[in-house]
Amino acid sequence: VRGKVATLLDLGTGFLPELTGRENIALNAAIMGLSDSETASRMDSIIDFADLGSFINSPIKTYSAGMYMRLGFAIAIHVNADILLIDEILAVGDEEFQRKCVPELQRMQRNGTSLVIASHALSMLAALCDRVIWLDGGRVMIDGQPNEVLERYSPHFVVANE
Repeated sequence: VRGKVATLLDLGTGFLPELTGRENIALNAAIMGLSDSETASRMDSIIDFADLGSFINSPIKTYSAGMYMRLGFAIAIHVNADILLIDEILAVGDEEFQRKCVPELQRMQRNGTSLVIASHALSMLAALCDRVIWLDGGRVMIDGQPNEVLERYSPHFVVANE
């Protein structure tokens, strides 16, 4: 792997429960390779995107799973990673926040970020992927165009914009 990698793999990964959301932004940004000045310049935008209100100043041990996801996602999209690894985490957030995430991920793709997504969210995969691999028990069942793979995986799923 060459370049900067950001991850959204598991709720709470890289977060310290006793720290506030704001303090965890600084910690996670550092883990993902941002300098202190880069973090400072992006802090307000991260906080705005996460939309946690006054909870941003509370210890994250008081956060719900959805709040963890909002904060983790907001940090990851502000790292300007070359590769973003996502594992089912977006399924945790509320529907409104999920709708907010897809356009942001599409923007990242247009700007050259490669997304690697493990998910059962077929609509999200159809919207974001140019290649889908269906795995079953660690075995590749099919590897190809999203519409082909998703329709074979779930025959009742209809890929939009065909």
